[in-house]
Amino acid sequence: MTTTNGKIRIGPAGWNYKDWYGIVYPEKPKKGFKELDYLANFFDTAEINSTFYRPANPFAGSAWVRKVAHNLYFKFTAKL
Repeated sequence: MTTTNGKIRIGPAGWNYKDWYGIVYPEKPKKGFKELDYLANFFDTAEINSTFYRPANPFAGSAWVRKVAHNLYFKFTAKL
């Protein structure tokens, strides 16, 4: 959870979890399915969990931004 401009944002702590298939994600997603892209249809924020362990890779960050571009209100929060 994070706040922006006095608004509370609620989203998942990460998105790359195999055990979410069939619960959060479709059991058998279509080819090319992207977890973060899918979640951005339901949430306007997500935590970058990997930053707790190492600095974010700029190339990965650029890819994440492209995956959520369809949600103009989407913001990331980083676990530090």
